[in-house]
Amino acid sequence: MSFYMEAKKENDWWDRLPKKVQAEMDESIAELDNGTVIPHDEVMKKYSQWFTPENIHEQN
Repeated sequence: MSFYMEAKKENDWWDRLPKKVQAEMDESIAELDNGTVIPHDEVMKKYSQWFTPENIHEQN
C-alpha cells in the first residue's frame, strides 16, 4: 500500500471530503500504482503548442 493510502487512514480530513472526490482520488492513485498514466514530459511534447504565452493570454 502506498504512503498516501496509509496517511489517508490516519487523517480525518479524508472523511470530510465528498464521496465523489474520495472516489476520484482513489481512482487516480490506482492509475498511478498500475502505471496507467501518461508522464508529464510526454503530455508536454504532444500539447506544448497549446501552452504558449500567446495562447495563455488569449484565454484570460
